[in-house]
Amino acid sequence: MATKRQLKKAIKRTCGYLAGECIISQQFILGIDKEKLDDAIFEVADLQYDTVRAVSFSFDKTPKSFNSALEYNKARRSYLRKHIKTLQTNSTRV
Repeated sequence: MATKRQLKKAIKRTCGYLAGECIISQQFILGIDKEKLDDAIFEVADLQYDTVRAVSFSFDKTPKSFNSALEYNKARRSYLRKHIKTLQTNSTRV
């Protein structure tokens, strides 16, 4: 299974290649609608942003928010497990 870092890099690389293909097509294919390709490039950028954001998650509490380090670690693990399950469920739908 890929790490979050590898997944984010793959998303950025794929979206970058796709946007690059649109730019190359825009410059070298005659008769192509440049406005539609501009829109496609912006859609790819939005897709990249949304997808990377969906992969990223962080525990928004600090150890000081809890009475002990044990409670903090327990809450953090529970939070991460919940979000990992959500990611796995969403990825199986694709």
